[in-house]
Amino acid sequence: MDRDKSSTQAAIEALTRRRDAGEITEAAFDREVAKLLSLDRVPAFANLEPSRQAPTVDRRRRWPIERALMVVAWVTAAILAGGLITTASDDQSYRHTAAARQSELTDQVASLQSDNGSLNTRLNTLTATNQDLQTKARSPSVTLWQVSSATLPFNSFYAVAIPDGFQVAVNLTSATTALDVRFMRAVPFIQWYNGGNSSGGGEGWYGQTAFNGTFTKATGCADYFLVINGRTSSTF
Repeated sequence: MDRDKSSTQAAIEALTRRRDAGEITEAAFDREVAKLLSLDRVPAFANLEPSRQAPTVDRRRRWPIERALMVVAWVTAAILAGGLITTASDDQSYRHTAAARQSELTDQVASLQSDNGSLNTRLNTLTATNQDLQTKARSPSVTLWQVSSATLPFNSFYAVAIPDGFQVAVNLTSATTALDVRFMRAVPFIQWYNGGNSSGGGEGWYGQTAFNGTFTKATGCADYFLVINGRTSSTF
């Protein structure tokens, strides 16, 4: 090493003399000096002492490390593979659950549509019933007496009180003898009943075997009675 340094120094001095003598330029001098210095700093590999050479690693020491790295790699690969399998299984389960839920919702929608149709039918029926009831409420009808056939004995009568505020429609047919249909106020009716007066007064139809008419004077608070009587026995 000391010899190399001495020769380098001598070469630099020779270059200095040549530069001073004008034989080489300043730039050439710098390049040559740089080369000499770089060669001086990089010793030959053959001259290195054994203690300064690159350390070597015993393969017996490297094997446990390599085996541990291989084990880690296998475990990592197994975990990733298991994750992929689990993800695929979860995705298939989700698809199956979604399909079942869709089928369930479809059935529910069909059931609701059927219920909606039934409710619409029911609503239409109730609407028609409501309209009919409103019509009847505006003009109510009450049946006082209705028979397919009746026999009126001699010296007897049928009587019924008429509700206040109503018109009275009478339809009588096929009487075997003449009948009287009259509308009497309460006091005249009581007098007629107690006295047995067959003429009795009142308004109506007399000596009829068939008649159809409407009495309108009972629409106020008039206390009217409907009376049917005959002079002889009669069936109607």
